[in-house]
Amino acid sequence: MSFTEEWVDERPISHKKLVDEFYDFEYKSEDKQQSIAPIVRALDIIKVIIESLAGKDKSAKVLKYTLDVINLFVQRTRENIVRWDPQVLTYYKKVLKDLKWWMMLRHPITIAKIWVVAMSRNFEIKASYLSQQLSTYRYILRFGSSPFQVLNIWKKLAQTYKEGLTASCIHKLWFNEDSIREVINLHNTVCDELVLLYKLKVWDHKDFYNWLEKQEAISWEADILFSLKNKLIELQEMKQKRYEMLIDLRARRQALELSKSLHRSRENMSPIHNQLLHEFDNSDDWRRTELEISSQLEEYRHGISMIYLDIMRLSCDLIANTTDVLNMRVPRGTYAVFSLGSGLSGLMKLWHTTRMDLEMKNK
Repeated sequence: MSFTEEWVDERPISHKKLVDEFYDFEYKSEDKQQSIAPIVRALDIIKVIIESLAGKDKSAKVLKYTLDVINLFVQRTRENIVRWDPQVLTYYKKVLKDLKWWMMLRHPITIAKIWVVAMSRNFEIKASYLSQQLSTYRYILRFGSSPFQVLNIWKKLAQTYKEGLTASCIHKLWFNEDSIREVINLHNTVCDELVLLYKLKVWDHKDFYNWLEKQEAISWEADILFSLKNKLIELQEMKQKRYEMLIDLRARRQALELSKSLHRSRENMSPIHNQLLHEFDNSDDWRRTELEISSQLEEYRHGISMIYLDIMRLSCDLIANTTDVLNMRVPRGTYAVFSLGSGLSGLMKLWHTTRMDLEMKNK
């Protein structure tokens, strides 16, 4: 018999049935908790996010790729106008320099096209510059962690040497996911910091810079795949725990109903049955209130929603980064759109976790 089909009260039940059965119960209990939950203002959440390093990075990421997406639409609009009327580029500087009010009355459509092209170019230049500065700002926020990662690798190397460089020792310390990810993260961090030093004009070698960017994308791709795999496993485990709690709650309710019926017929029960009923009444596992169970179910539900946001963020990062790693020919703006989706997913998760932390502090 599979886990998704348990026999309770001699009837098979499924996960969907359990969720539907306790859906109203969970939300009723949640309403009771919300009535006494502290109020957290949006400004308080924004303040905490902006003051945190993760909040600065995610906010800068959302702002950067929002500008890139808007810039893409502006650029396409300008290109369409120029394609529609090629002469607009020839005359727009001269016309704007000597613009007279009577020209707007005589040629309103032409002047409007010239004005749109001029404003579009101005916006593209400023948005591109601001996007580059935000990218450098994010590099600066990440800068400085490589010495600590090198130290961790050095300690592991020293431990390997201390234990005798045996095959079993090397396999135990290095042939596992944690060690592989440490090496990958160190490689990614070193490349990331060298790229920042290039952007700051500390060194100048274009070919080596291009090679570093490629290496950074490859190492980040591996890290994304590991993170995505772990999140999917975590999601399945948390769903399993929630499902088991739903079954436990169903069994508890049926046991309580059985206890009430036994109490009504206690005079006709044997001493053994009385002893079992006494132990059941005094069991700590069955004295939990529905509010406590609802709180645990709500924690699982919140955890599952946060994992879904992580999976969405990692999936967007994977799609965007794969276009760079494989040099894929994709429509313009593909990287920016998926990176924006990743940034919004991460910011949403940070918003929810910050709100939960503030609510816990205010209790």
